[in-house]
Order: sequence, then C-alpha cells, then structure tokens
Amino acid sequence: MNLDISQEISLWKKVTKQNIQIWGGVIKEHELLQFLVKYTFLTTAYVILETVDSIIFDKQPDFSTLDAKNVERIRLFSEAGDLDIRRDSSDFRWRYIGRENVPAGINGVDFWANETNQDQEFFEESKTALLWGMFQSESKLWQDNRVAKRRFSYPIDGTPKSIRIQYKTYSSNGVINFVWLLDIE
Repeated sequence: MNLDISQEISLWKKVTKQNIQIWGGVIKEHELLQFLVKYTFLTTAYVILETVDSIIFDKQPDFSTLDAKNVERIRLFSEAGDLDIRRDSSDFRWRYIGRENVPAGINGVDFWANETNQDQEFFEESKTALLWGMFQSESKLWQDNRVAKRRFSYPIDGTPKSIRIQYKTYSSNGVINFVWLLDIE
C-alpha cells in the first residue's frame, strides 16, 4: 500500500513542552542507587542492565544487589517513561523522556528550560522493531545465527516465534532527536 505524503504526515503527532518531559544530567557512581530509587513510577518497567560481564533484560527491576562499579548502562522503560543511563568514566550520564514529571530531588537539566529549546517542536512517530532471535522450542532458548548461538532471555510470557519492541521517535527537521522505548510484544 502506498501512502501519499498527506496520509504519511497524519501518522505523526506534533509534540511540544506541554506534551513530554525531557531531562538529562550527570551523576556520580556512588549516587547511582539513590538516583534509581527515586524513579518509583518505573518500578514495573522493563530494564536492560549492561554490566562488565553480562547483559540482562528483565521486568520489574530489583537493584538492591547492584554494584555500581560494574554497571556500564541501564535502560528502564515503560509507557510511563524512558530512563537511559550510560557510564562516562566514573560518572553516569542520564537522559529521561516521558509524560511523568521527573522525581523531586533530581539534579538535572530540563531540555525545555534552555531558551533555544523553548519553542522546539518534534514530530512523534510510533514504531515497532523485531528483536534478535527466534524461540527454538527444542532447546527452549532464543537464538540468532548472527551472534553464534547467543542465549537471549526476554521477559515475556509464552513462546512466540519472534518478539517486537514498541517505541516512539521524536524528530525535528528530519532528524531523530530522541527515542522512547515503550513495551515488548
């Protein structure tokens, strides 16, 4: 089915500072756990936790035994918001996008507070993408031949042949500026 440009544009939604929160900042390694605890509205979120020796994809994260020294990246996401934290030497850089307000006590920068961004508009587009691997009922594992029998563990019920991730992109002038991961189906 071919869409003409007017149909294609109608698939996008224009968003401004009234529609979404966008924040970012830097935290010290020793502040990571206290920082995560403040995001209570993401307690039912999916988490992708990358440490120096593993990558874990789970639901309803428990960070009580997390050693911040081993963390490379954490991504918490749900329909409530998307928090992306990445190591930068002994600090962590973080970015949050969502409809929920940033928790009280968070030291960060509001994207919309910058005078240059006050009137910024983005086009929001809902998308889905296939995740790696297919479920192999014989071995009860997710596998993908591009990564040499890597075992995948996705936090889903049942044994579908493939799974998709839902997300939204926020574009300006034809460039994707932000991505908000939402859900897995």
